[in-house]
Amino acid sequence: MLRLGWQIRQLGGILAVSWGVATLVIAIGMTGLLQPLEWFAFDRILQRRAISEVDSRFLIVTIDEADLRQLGEWPISDSKMTQLLQALHQHHPRTIGIDIYRDLPIGSGRNQLNEAFLNIPNIVGIEQVIGELVPPAPKLNSQTQTGMADLVPDADGRIRRGLLAVKCDKDEKI
Repeated sequence: MLRLGWQIRQLGGILAVSWGVATLVIAIGMTGLLQPLEWFAFDRILQRRAISEVDSRFLIVTIDEADLRQLGEWPISDSKMTQLLQALHQHHPRTIGIDIYRDLPIGSGRNQLNEAFLNIPNIVGIEQVIGELVPPAPKLNSQTQTGMADLVPDADGRIRRGLLAVKCDKDEKI
C-alpha cells in the first residue's frame, strides 16, 4: 500500500511537470516567438527532400527576358497572345493556363483574343481576389474559366503555402 501511494505521488509529479511544460510551450507559441523556428525547420525539410522527376505529361511554356527582347514589347499585345494561344492549341493540350492578367486590352487584336478565348475551350485565365482586385479577362470570366493568382507571403516575405480557395463577394475587398 505504501508503494502504491509513492507511485501515485510520482505520477502526480510527472503529470504536473508535463502540464507545466505543455502550458509554457503553448503560451510561447501563442506569442509567435516560435514561428521563425517553425519556418526554418519547414524550409530545411523541403530543401532536404528528394527531388522528384518532372512528369513528362506537363509542359510549362514561359516568357522570359530573352523572349521579351525578341518580341520587343511588354506587356505582350493581344494579337501576339492570340498567336501564342493558337500555336499552343494546335498541339491539343488538355489545358492552357495563362498566368498573365488579360483584363485590359493591350495593343491591337482584342477581338481576335476574345475569339480565341471563346473558341479554345481549355484556356484558364487568372484574376486577383485578395488586396488590389484584378478582374479576369471578360470572355473567360463569362465562361467561368478563371482561377485566382493570389499568393500570401509569410511575415518574413517568403511564400510557403498556396491558397486553394477564397470565398468572397465580388464587391468585397479582402
